[in-house]
Amino acid sequence: ATEAIGDLVKLLNDSPDQSVVAESATALGAIAARKNNAEAEPVVTALLGRYAKVNDAPAVRDALVGAMADVADARFVPVFLKGLGAESASLRLACARGLGNVAPLPANAGATQVAVTDALIGQIAGEPDRGVRLALVAALAKHGPSKAALKAIYDRTNPNTEADEAVRKRAWDSLIELLKVSDKAIQLTWIGQIEADAAATAKLIDLLLAIEPDAGKSDQWTPADVAALSERLADAMLRANRPAEAGQRYEPAYQKLRAAKSDRAQALAVKYLQALVAADQQAASVGVLKDRLAIAKPAEAGAMIDCLVQRLRALIGNNDATGATAALAWINEVRKQLPEESKTASWADTLNKLADQAKAAIPGATSKPE
Repeated sequence: ATEAIGDLVKLLNDSPDQSVVAESATALGAIAARKNNAEAEPVVTALLGRYAKVNDAPAVRDALVGAMADVADARFVPVFLKGLGAESASLRLACARGLGNVAPLPANAGATQVAVTDALIGQIAGEPDRGVRLALVAALAKHGPSKAALKAIYDRTNPNTEADEAVRKRAWDSLIELLKVSDKAIQLTWIGQIEADAAATAKLIDLLLAIEPDAGKSDQWTPADVAALSERLADAMLRANRPAEAGQRYEPAYQKLRAAKSDRAQALAVKYLQALVAADQQAASVGVLKDRLAIAKPAEAGAMIDCLVQRLRALIGNNDATGATAALAWINEVRKQLPEESKTASWADTLNKLADQAKAAIPGATSKPE
């Protein structure tokens, strides 16, 4: 390999044929990309030396920068920054790729790091080529979760800003990966920002699903913090009409609060019940009702009962036998598990009326009370 590098360097420097020079540059980049820094040193020197010859054809310049991007030595950064705004899309692509490949920069390269991040952000905003935008997003993500970089990447997830679906997906995937390794404060800031956008519930769920597992292993997150994170995830799933998944997230949080006799147990129980009812989980929903009605305040108990009653009315409302049969089974489950509570005047009357409506929608059903 050393002999091959020497031969290629000679062709790179001495060949009068520009196509040979370009091919030599490409080959050197491919070889040096697989070498350690010391072994790649002759290639770095040769590429920089040839690049300094300003009279090369555009194809040679493109090949040189492409080879530099493969080798990914930090000394090439000025070349990449200069070429990032070139007219040639292929050259801009190589420079974007090169800036991504040199990451992470040395810890003492603070000014260079700022220059790279600023250049990538500035270029992506007006870059017309979708392939280059993909490379810019990838490069920006490799340089870490600075505040400006995170915002620039998130902007690329917006269809009003980024027309290309592939770029939007790359940006979102990159943002998720960056936030997964960010500090808790940064994660909470972005959770709050995305949570505030009513149209971004699906994104919020993706983000919370990505952060939740590692949060449970991190010293930055207390058990209470993780429980609150899971509750936010369940809330988002409930808003996104994913009640079964929401119920799975609410259940352990509810049990912990219940065991601790926390004042928050009742509020969470209401949301847990909403998820169970929306998912048509009859026995579990009535179980939560049974667990809470005995100790809930009247207004809280009324809210829980109303949640179930609304679902029963929806099942019966279309005069559909299948829905009515499910509603009737649910009513019977309530009477079975809550014999005393279901006899209170107002609720008993509601249950009886709903049962009669359900039976009326079921062919051959009797209106005789159960």
